[in-house]
Amino acid sequence: MHERTADQILGESWGNYAQEETAHADEYYPGRDSVVDLFGEPASFDDVVAPFGVQ
Repeated sequence: MHERTADQILGESWGNYAQEETAHADEYYPGRDSVVDLFGEPASFDDVVAPFGVQ
């Protein structure tokens, strides 16, 4: 049986989460212009996972 470390499990979870959260960041949705005016453009996938690296 292959045992995974907590770092591996958390790294995989973080990578999956970041991919899902940023997958549609460039798409238009109602109110997007207001959000971008207030907060700026959404971060890219690479920027989101930078602390942990791409798995």
